[in-house]
Amino acid sequence: TLTTPQSGSQSLVVPYTGRTFYLYNNALQLATATATASCAAGTTWDGTTATCKNNPGMSGVLVASNCTISSGASSCNASMSWTVTNPEVVLGSAVTSNTDDGGSTSANFPIVSSTSSPAKPPTVGTYDVGVKSDVVISYINGGVHQARTLYLYNNAKQLATATATASCAAGATWDGTKCLANSISVILTASPTSMTFPTNSTTLTWSTTGTPDICIASGSWSGQKLFSGSSETITGLTAGTYTYVITCSKSETTDVSSQVQVVVNPVGSVPTCTPPMKHFKCDGDVCSGGPTDHTCDTGTNKKTSASRYTWTCGTSSCYEKKSSGVIEN
Repeated sequence: TLTTPQSGSQSLVVPYTGRTFYLYNNALQLATATATASCAAGTTWDGTTATCKNNPGMSGVLVASNCTISSGASSCNASMSWTVTNPEVVLGSAVTSNTDDGGSTSANFPIVSSTSSPAKPPTVGTYDVGVKSDVVISYINGGVHQARTLYLYNNAKQLATATATASCAAGATWDGTKCLANSISVILTASPTSMTFPTNSTTLTWSTTGTPDICIASGSWSGQKLFSGSSETITGLTAGTYTYVITCSKSETTDVSSQVQVVVNPVGSVPTCTPPMKHFKCDGDVCSGGPTDHTCDTGTNKKTSASRYTWTCGTSSCYEKKSSGVIEN
């Protein structure tokens, strides 16, 4: 509203980019003034819609992985990543924990921080969006086996939390101060252990405990074998004695071995019988010795219908030829 031709005031629209005004008289520019416009608190300029819009607000995401402790150690390194959207303090985000790297209780222990002394930067990225790949996670946190809790902050505001747990590697257990590899064992058996040619194969079976790292065969066989246990059939054996050995190993433990012997008797041979056997005796005398002819005294209860009796032991047999009457013992 102009009160006089020489002075006055007027309300005018000013865009976000600002507006410049010029004062003239008789075509002569006398003065200029510039007015600027900014978005109200809590809003920002949206160039797409050419309007001021409400800020979406600050938010954050924090993710952490679990890790596995090697034998002989008490902690392991985990990885974590974080993102802070619309940070109120740019590059002012931090990650803290309620325990220190040794697992003892320690409020607001800095893991990633630009203000700690010394500063603890991320492995990759910035304080607002980054990754840290060497976050120490102890087996014991706050006096017990539990996860380590991590907190994401910006401008003293907690935005997110995450947890990471440390566990002993497979085949190891916690001994009170560290993860310790379990002891191991191995047992090797063969079936059969004795045979007469042309039978010439046997099946070897081995079983393990304590999760060995590796098992190696030696003696009459070779090569790396399944550490969890398995079986293998050996064929094409010739007459002779075979010794099969398997040795299993594991880091931080003593090697263990097991062995078994297999005998292949030649064609026409008679296996040596060992107890338990089925014995026969002559009247008054006990026939003893190997599978040969025996002379027995004459007596009662003679059995002469068969030419020989069989002595059995396991899967093998041997024979005693009767030269006179015998009775079963």
